[in-house]
Amino acid sequence: MKTKALILSFVTCLFAVNANSQNSSINISFGYDGISIPDTVTMGDTIPFSCWVVNNGEDVLAENILLKAARYDANLGFVNSRTIGGQGPNFIFPNDSIQFVPGFLFEVVTTQNYLIGDNIVVIWPKAAVPPSISQTNQNAYSNLHVLSNSSVTFISEKTGKAQYFYPQPANDKLYFYSPELITSVKIFNILGKEVKSFILSESSIAIPNLPQGLYLVKIQTKNEGEKVQKLIIKR
Repeated sequence: MKTKALILSFVTCLFAVNANSQNSSINISFGYDGISIPDTVTMGDTIPFSCWVVNNGEDVLAENILLKAARYDANLGFVNSRTIGGQGPNFIFPNDSIQFVPGFLFEVVTTQNYLIGDNIVVIWPKAAVPPSISQTNQNAYSNLHVLSNSSVTFISEKTGKAQYFYPQPANDKLYFYSPELITSVKIFNILGKEVKSFILSESSIAIPNLPQGLYLVKIQTKNEGEKVQKLIIKR
């Protein structure tokens, strides 16, 4: 009899949890200053994303926070919706926020997601929650002008895009070269988590244990400060 009562109690709890999940909602948005992206890029450039994400709900949010993007088309609506990256898991209290550190989230401008000329880029934060939990999002619309490849040389000269390591993609070792003394190197995954840190005493570092994928490398030089560059590991 006691066993039946326990089972009945357990089933009742399960129904209660499920009902609460169905009625739960998450409301997150960008901070008051929205999201920062450049207004002009060249096809093949990398777009860095910078923003604060605010928990507007009534409960503590303990989820991975993703950043999603799309291009808005007047006839088709959102085109090529995609996840750029994320951070987490995060514990964000109601009315509190978390920063997507500049340089951690980025994507390359390709013809798959962008057009030459004026583009309307739509970006929104997304909590990685079960489908049963609804979510309210704040979409940010930004005008982005994409130049053709013929302008790549001009843009590169203007911004001085120096590469501080090779090869790209890399396998199990990175080799560094710089006119300035490199003092330290840190490697982050696309969620913004530091996965390797080195005090650079030689001109190379070993990375045999890093899984294949996309990373960010923070390079600290003695006089020029901090540089952030993309790293692709392919095996």
